[in-house]
Amino acid sequence: MNNLLNAIKRFPYIRAFVTISVYLLSIILILMQGSAGPGLFYLLCASIFTDTLLYHKKKYFSCLLLIGTLLGFTLIIAYKLAETPLLFQFTTQSWLGFTIHLLIINIACVSSISIITKKLRNKITKEAELTLLLAKEIEEKTVLHQKIRESEDYYRYLFASNPVPMWVFDSNTLKFLQVNDAAVNLYGYSREEFLKLTIMDIRPASEVKNVMNMVADKYYPVADFKGNMKHLKKNKKVFPVEIRSNPIQINGETARLVLATDITDRTNYIRNIEEQNKRLHDIAWIQSHKVRAPLARVISLVDLLSRPAANLEQEEILKYLSISADELNQIVTAVIKQAEEDSR
Repeated sequence: MNNLLNAIKRFPYIRAFVTISVYLLSIILILMQGSAGPGLFYLLCASIFTDTLLYHKKKYFSCLLLIGTLLGFTLIIAYKLAETPLLFQFTTQSWLGFTIHLLIINIACVSSISIITKKLRNKITKEAELTLLLAKEIEEKTVLHQKIRESEDYYRYLFASNPVPMWVFDSNTLKFLQVNDAAVNLYGYSREEFLKLTIMDIRPASEVKNVMNMVADKYYPVADFKGNMKHLKKNKKVFPVEIRSNPIQINGETARLVLATDITDRTNYIRNIEEQNKRLHDIAWIQSHKVRAPLARVISLVDLLSRPAANLEQEEILKYLSISADELNQIVTAVIKQAEEDSR
């Protein structure tokens, strides 16, 4: 039925043919059966049907057709132009009264249906617009969710594959919520084991009190933190780490993201530099104190040998000169040996 109505509306020739056919059928039935037959009912229905469904853009088009048709019947009754039961059922005056009633009913029905169909049309239009807006919003949300999912996957990948050990822990319970592969490899715990621990389980006993004090600090849950600490591996090995952490929100709960960098090599390097500096300081002290005394004696003895009166004491001077030279040689040898050891 809907396909037929759409075809009638789409093709004006079909629409005109249907309109004329319905009116002709009504007219024929009225002429043959008068007011006792269904002709008048068909005529009224045809008028309403054609106005509301076929010619709704032309206001009261069917009313004009109905008026013209009824005037035609008025002429037939007034001048007896055709043999019809209407001649026995109506006079000209009674037919005009009947016609006026039909027109009032037609106008009332057409007006009511027109208002209803207009409201329905507006409602359908609004629903179509809302449907389009909803479809657009759903599409935008789908694209947004896809981007959010891709972003989450990207950051999850960055977290999981980051070469720096990282984890997230609950600020209230201190339990691990997430750990990356680097943390698993560094500390020796599996991911499942990590998620059963708290951050206290990777601290040596000497660090527990400091950590508790830090967590109890009112600024810790909302402030960034950076500092060096000592951590404990699964094999109970203690090692130094540099900690960087900041607060984050996960599912509405306060947590902290932590980056822990193993600084064992850096600490050893600094310790070696400090030890080397100490040895260099010792060498400098030796050069400035131990070497200076025998060197001063050598210079003084050489000065004595250069004097003319030194022949009587030459043997004694040479003895002291030999002792000072030997002492100076031992000091220089010790310095060279220490320097060679430090360079290894």
